[in-house]
Amino acid sequence: MNFKQIFKQPINVIFSASLALVILVALGIIPRFGGAFLVLVLILGFILRFPLRQGVSLFLRSIPFFIALPITQNFDNFSTWRIVLVVIFLKWLFTQTNWLKKETVLKSDLNKKYISIWLKKNKIEALGILFFGISFLSLFVAHDYIAGTKQIIYLLNAVFLFIVVKDLIAKDKGNFFEFTKNFAYSGILAVAVGYIQFISAYFTPAGVFHYWWGQVFSLGMYGTQWANIVTNFGNTWFSYSGDTLRLRMFSTFPDSHSFPIYVIMTLPSIMVLGFSRIKIFYSYLMGENKKLFKNLKWNSPQANFIVGLALLMLALILSGTRGIWLAILPTMAAVWILKRMGIPKRFIKITANLSLLFLFMFPFYFGIVSFRQFQDTGFSAQASFARLRSLVSFSETSNSGRIYIWKETIESISKSPLLGVGAGNYPVVLDELQTAARAGASAHNLYLHIASTIGVFGLLVFLWFLWDLLIKSIKYLKHNKHPLYSLYIAVSLFSFVWIFSYLMTDAALFDGRASLAFMALLGTMVPILNKKNE
Repeated sequence: MNFKQIFKQPINVIFSASLALVILVALGIIPRFGGAFLVLVLILGFILRFPLRQGVSLFLRSIPFFIALPITQNFDNFSTWRIVLVVIFLKWLFTQTNWLKKETVLKSDLNKKYISIWLKKNKIEALGILFFGISFLSLFVAHDYIAGTKQIIYLLNAVFLFIVVKDLIAKDKGNFFEFTKNFAYSGILAVAVGYIQFISAYFTPAGVFHYWWGQVFSLGMYGTQWANIVTNFGNTWFSYSGDTLRLRMFSTFPDSHSFPIYVIMTLPSIMVLGFSRIKIFYSYLMGENKKLFKNLKWNSPQANFIVGLALLMLALILSGTRGIWLAILPTMAAVWILKRMGIPKRFIKITANLSLLFLFMFPFYFGIVSFRQFQDTGFSAQASFARLRSLVSFSETSNSGRIYIWKETIESISKSPLLGVGAGNYPVVLDELQTAARAGASAHNLYLHIASTIGVFGLLVFLWFLWDLLIKSIKYLKHNKHPLYSLYIAVSLFSFVWIFSYLMTDAALFDGRASLAFMALLGTMVPILNKKNE
């Protein structure tokens, strides 16, 4: 497909125009007010004008590039995606459902038998509703119920994506391929920007880099409040080892934790995109080709795809997020367990190779970060090995800080086990001001964070939800014959184990873009799992 054919598609024209505007605003070339609102107008105009599936596709492709709206001088951090997603949801509600018909409501929604059947077929959704119900109850004990309400509304806003994606895929399997393709593009573009960012660190002084990403890029993308935080109070952009300073890739994301989470969640879509378009890989999925790397030649589509995956894995390592590094170990153990459970060998081999590819890229990481960045001269392998050694060092600043936070969080849970301190009120646990939540204050453990804010029962519901998703995925893989659906579920399972193992040391799932990625992935998985074996 040439450029003329590409730009004959309206979605590509609007995405390119909005991306160009975002870049110009982020670079400080055009004013935030005019640029950000013009992006919003372009995207909303496309969503209202074209079919809903195309609007959702545009949204999925744009997630890493949604910009904050400068509504007022003191309120300039309201992200574009929140308005766009509400419009998508409303369009879905009025065009894809019949909720306005009173007869349907009386005969179905208020019918106990109907509710019972719905609960059996939609356990994952029911557990999600229960989780939010507990979150609302926790507001009764919250120190700041306004902050808690905002947090719940924020997450519910993201849930709209799950609802729409799930429904559209359930109605038309063609939407599965359309959505996975565009979600894959978003992950690929995020990694591409990450490499541009990382390379720039070799040509820019540290002070200039920090100022530019804080006071220009972050200001344009996320508003003055976040720009002030990352410039003056703290960020996760760098790792420090003695006299060496190393950049941690974070791309367009606010930190280096949500970036790898997002990329890992796009991995199932990227795999489906590659395996559906490369004949040798697709024949392997169909069982026609017994060897995954049969007749592999340099500069072939399959070789290019593998190189692309290798660069993606290297980007995850270059994020410097040690929890992601360490979480590959339980992920590999899970792949071995799934093999023992009778999951088809081809899916075990694909996920095992993804794990090995990640490990294989570490020597490249050590070589790359041994070169000094930020116009520092010389060569030093100290930084990379020091970062690796810090995984098991309890005296390291970040590790000791996490241990302190975990102790304080566990003590808080023991004092308020039923409803916690209230949704969105985590800073109370550490006796900090509520404004600390804006700077990313968390338990640095998703499970402790949930238990401390909405209570132990809320955590149990969340774990039940994850367990049900795990069991349904395993059953699907053991019995279903649809190759690309099964590939998506297998790699999603791989991604979930990796991410939720990592979240033992972080709570970044609640960050905006990470939450949207989770809802997109979940919205694609659930209708597949709910289908009968094909």
